[in-house]
Amino acid sequence: MAAVDCAFHVKYCEHDAVFEPHYTRYQKAQKVKVPSVCDGVAHHLLAAARCCGTPNDIVCGPVASSIRCFPHCCPRHAHYRYCGAPLVLQTTYASRVTGTYASLLRIAPAHAPDWDLGFETPPLSATSLHNAATTWHAGHQEVVSENVLASSFNVDLADGWTYGWKSSRSQAIRDVRHHVTAYVFEVTSRGMWRLVAKATSPGFTIATYRSSSAPRDDAVLVPAPEHETSTALVSSRTQRMAYHLGLLLLYVDQVETVSAAFQQKLVQYLLHPSPVPVSSCAMHQLLVQSSCSNNQTTGRTSRVLVDWLVHLLHPHNRTQYEAVVRSHRDCILQRSDLARAYSDCVQLLHSVSEAFLAKQHETSVAQIALEALASLPSLSTEMTRRLLTESFFMFGYQACVAHFREVALSAEAAQSVWPEHRVLGSMRARSWLCGHWVCDAPSVHVASQNGWQLSAATLVRWASSLFHVRTTLLGPQLHVQSVWRVYVSQPTCFVLDGRPHVHRTWPNGESTMAGATRYLEGDYVGGLGPDAIDLRCYTLDVVNQTSYCATLRVTTEEETRLLCRVELYQLRVAAAADVAAWPAHKRIALWDNETPALVFSGDWSYARAAETS
Repeated sequence: MAAVDCAFHVKYCEHDAVFEPHYTRYQKAQKVKVPSVCDGVAHHLLAAARCCGTPNDIVCGPVASSIRCFPHCCPRHAHYRYCGAPLVLQTTYASRVTGTYASLLRIAPAHAPDWDLGFETPPLSATSLHNAATTWHAGHQEVVSENVLASSFNVDLADGWTYGWKSSRSQAIRDVRHHVTAYVFEVTSRGMWRLVAKATSPGFTIATYRSSSAPRDDAVLVPAPEHETSTALVSSRTQRMAYHLGLLLLYVDQVETVSAAFQQKLVQYLLHPSPVPVSSCAMHQLLVQSSCSNNQTTGRTSRVLVDWLVHLLHPHNRTQYEAVVRSHRDCILQRSDLARAYSDCVQLLHSVSEAFLAKQHETSVAQIALEALASLPSLSTEMTRRLLTESFFMFGYQACVAHFREVALSAEAAQSVWPEHRVLGSMRARSWLCGHWVCDAPSVHVASQNGWQLSAATLVRWASSLFHVRTTLLGPQLHVQSVWRVYVSQPTCFVLDGRPHVHRTWPNGESTMAGATRYLEGDYVGGLGPDAIDLRCYTLDVVNQTSYCATLRVTTEEETRLLCRVELYQLRVAAAADVAAWPAHKRIALWDNETPALVFSGDWSYARAAETS
């Protein structure tokens, strides 16, 4: 079926042009100089052990270069990670969209060979088209109206927009123009791909970071950057608050005991306002005192801080967090706005913590932080190490930036945060997995191996993401969103095609990019069977050169119950210094031909719950 129009778009964008005439690239992704600030304190309330990991369909040249601000700064310039946005190709047909389609996007020099409309080929993949001078992305199709097909490319932006083309000292090569070309194929009855539509961007040049600083006649003049730092914009009082809160969070990451009473309280908070009754035993079997524990985190300090950690998830507190996040949803655009958002988050968390500790335990944040240091002296060293990896030495700032980055990407998408059920052909929502699900706490059974234990912070983090969830399975895409969430972010999207991918957010809205240079989260491989889903999620602890793989299998026993089985494996690896710039498949390949150690396993079930707003 012939197309009548085919054009590039950026979702929720009001700019006049999609592409710029000039771009700057950076030789290695992790060397992009953008401000980051500490681990968003709100993130670390839920982030402890890093175990687990939208699609990473990109294939680059042998040396990946990141194109900054591509296709343009939208809604405005972002000072963190890879400024830019995913691309959408909208193809309009003369009649209703039927059949099955595939799409590809290519970034290549202007002289690269091209395909004409009507070209037929066996099915293609980004991998099969790989060469050193081009970058390919596979698209994901959705019918957005009766006669309009949308093909989305690089939706996750996990590695930004990378390009394998190499420049040189030759002026002629440096002046080469490049184009983005997107192709839409209709799948014929014989299984062949027929090219039915394509769009090509205006030409643009690409300069290296070093050469881009040289003056250029046609360069657009921009204001000089601000010289103020985020540290200067955050008061010393707020920085002290963040430091004390950081000590408490690091401490609960070492605690391996959570009493039944605290676990029951946690479950009640996560289920609010649902009236689902909670067993008095709750999840008590999840965490028990480790008889072989080497740390000293027992006694009053542990009890107080676990109680404090659980209290942070109180529904009233969550409402306050969400209000602050919404009030700063555009803060990613300016450094001064980021600093204000960070300050407001820290001050709110400190205020909530101070009031609770004074009322329930007759102490203060500063006092309990001193007690934590006294009972666990290694905290001081760990905090020093943490601050050395944080921008401006402020605890929680980097994660704060990462989380608000996801909020900004979803800021205009209030009506599309949850995927529509309009999809192509046989790609319909699968009823066996669609709906709201609540963990059946008494069904939880876990076992630890080799002395490995879940910490209190780990339990809280993953419970907030997985205890009460909403799911939809659309074709090969599984969307998961926690009912308990603070950040107005897109749901977690797993592409179940058996290939390595990266997802940007966790079900509770947290960014997978919040670990900065310490932890690399988000890598995964997913598979879909007739009545089962298999996921392998990876996390790389860069500091300790240790990789974790959580294997999760979800099956259905009946329409009202899901069964889950998880196994966590640990592997010592030798990752290069530039591992953050690697594509997902290369990080996952560290596991090839290795024998990892099983450190944790568990089973639990979900019961179908009534839908909530």
